[in-house]
Amino acid sequence: MKKEGFTIVELLAVIALIGVVMGIAVPNVMKIYSKNKQILYDQTITLILSAAEEYGNNNIDVNSMSSTVTVKVQDLINNKLIKTDNGILKNPKDNKSMNELQVYLKYDSTKNCVVASLKQ
Repeated sequence: MKKEGFTIVELLAVIALIGVVMGIAVPNVMKIYSKNKQILYDQTITLILSAAEEYGNNNIDVNSMSSTVTVKVQDLINNKLIKTDNGILKNPKDNKSMNELQVYLKYDSTKNCVVASLKQ
């Protein structure tokens, strides 16, 4: 008598093995995905701060700058210091708009330039 196909035990063993591999792989893939989102977010913040410093050094009279000046990301987009496809800079973590984010500019006399930060 010739045996054809697989037994139910063999099929269940293969399914269980696939389940174990998926149980190991999926969490690791999710960690990598989350880490990449954080890296992209950090790069976006660096871009915003760089653009804000350029904006401050080109558009603000540092001689009359006695305190902190704020600028919104939307102003940086409007001045073409940050390029976007549709005028909205999205947060890579949650996909929400960052256009209303305020950047604080202050003149640093030791560096002789305007420096930007997200915290006042």
